[in-house]
Amino acid sequence: MPEIQDDLEFKCPACGETVIEELIEGALVRNQLVYLSPEGDHDYDMNPIIEGGSIKEYRCAKCLKAIPCEPNAQALADWLLDQEEALQDEKEKEEVKSE
Repeated sequence: MPEIQDDLEFKCPACGETVIEELIEGALVRNQLVYLSPEGDHDYDMNPIIEGGSIKEYRCAKCLKAIPCEPNAQALADWLLDQEEALQDEKEKEEVKSE
């Protein structure tokens, strides 16, 4: 079993990306407009407020491949732990082969 850490790491099995996106459906998102030019160019504050909604899925931020787990944080953590354990098992098998 892998050593449990304070933070789990994600590595997409399809592309290697390390960032996870959370898709939320049925939510109201409020964001402050911080810049607006006469031509309509605009920019938003980087901290939106999300009200309501539910998590639809987690996915890789680069290739958009869905992570195969239930849409809740505990299921995502369990999936990440399973992936770490599988990687550890694979490394141990490779070490045995090389001996």
